[in-house]
Amino acid sequence: MDYATTQSQDTQYRAIDVGIAFAAATALAAAVALTIRPSAPVSPLRVAVLNDIIAGRSIAYTPYPVGYIAFAAVAIRWFGMRGLAAAQGALYVATVLLAYATLCTLRVSNRVALAGALAVAVYPNMLFAITRFMDTGPSCFLLSAFAYLVVRLKKDGLSTANAAIGGTLFGLMLLVRPNTLTLAPIAVWAAFAGRGLTAVRLARLLGASVLALGIAAAVVVPLKGRFVLFDRYNAAYTLANGTHEHALEGMRRDYNGEMAMAQSIRELGLPIYGMERSDPVAADQYMRVAWNFIREHPFRYAVLEAFKVVNLFRPDYRNVNQSVIPPAIGRTIHTVITALFFAWAALRWRCRHFYGLGDGLILIPMLVFYFAPFVATQADPRYRIPIDVLFIVDCAFCLSMLKQSWDARAGFVGRAAPRAATSCAAVN
Repeated sequence: MDYATTQSQDTQYRAIDVGIAFAAATALAAAVALTIRPSAPVSPLRVAVLNDIIAGRSIAYTPYPVGYIAFAAVAIRWFGMRGLAAAQGALYVATVLLAYATLCTLRVSNRVALAGALAVAVYPNMLFAITRFMDTGPSCFLLSAFAYLVVRLKKDGLSTANAAIGGTLFGLMLLVRPNTLTLAPIAVWAAFAGRGLTAVRLARLLGASVLALGIAAAVVVPLKGRFVLFDRYNAAYTLANGTHEHALEGMRRDYNGEMAMAQSIRELGLPIYGMERSDPVAADQYMRVAWNFIREHPFRYAVLEAFKVVNLFRPDYRNVNQSVIPPAIGRTIHTVITALFFAWAALRWRCRHFYGLGDGLILIPMLVFYFAPFVATQADPRYRIPIDVLFIVDCAFCLSMLKQSWDARAGFVGRAAPRAATSCAAVN
């Protein structure tokens, strides 16, 4: 079989696999959107901000990132809550296709890439978030896009196309989850590792940074009247949420420390402020509460930080009794989801001789940089959901590498069926 024939077959197989992944994801998204009633925002503050954006008014103040609320407002303004579900369904489908594209760029076989994409498609926390008013869908899409960007940067460096993708991506990430700015060093390292600094590459990096800030400013300034991404009061409130006298027992009971914070504040004889205001005096108070706890109880603080890491990876049973799924099944599903991390860790350890920290998705450093802001402030299992998608992708990559190793040891290399052996990146 000559190269041209192999290339043609690979393109054909890839188109079929993309069609299968797209059809499966679309069918699942449609089934969820049509059978599960869309949920409205619960927080009165979020409702007020959402109504302001829908009505075309400026936002006087909101502690929340405006990206998701603006995205939801546009969809709701034109098509109602079903429109939001449709928009989030489209992001869900795009995330599934990104998983396929990422695995192809990692040069796994077509079958493994398709299997990985379909595994992402049935990940329940992302699938059932299609009809919920929360940023899970956009966050999964953006982190999956970041993983795809990292793989491209490792492969091709900071090309003009990659700089444009990176600038656009980080602009959107700053709008939805500003703390994901901590991932920027990984992208920069992937772009420059082994290639060195040149004037052209530095210019592209600067261009990508300007593009990211420009996208963020184009959305934030019209809504807030000024360019602000990180709200000091929100930062202080979030830090105090996860760093106070009863934070540990609150996390164990409620999966985060926010519900128990009022008890700690009352015991200190201090007033309690909500999220509906931006008050520098209140911000200073919450910062003092957190830092005083750290200074006065260093050992308990160390235990608290360790439990925050555990809390991110524990099964989340909070909503099993309110779900359309029977509670027993819901608990089983969430337990299996938690087991995904341990399956990934075992596979990653098994593949430790095949690739290092700087190969593949660079997922281990990504975990550290992504989770660092949450561990430092407020950790909640729901913040792990976008990372679970990457666990699935990396598991598929590890299984592909293990299969190649097993086939090589068994002497099967070169004797596999053409369809199974075809790489979806063979033409690269």
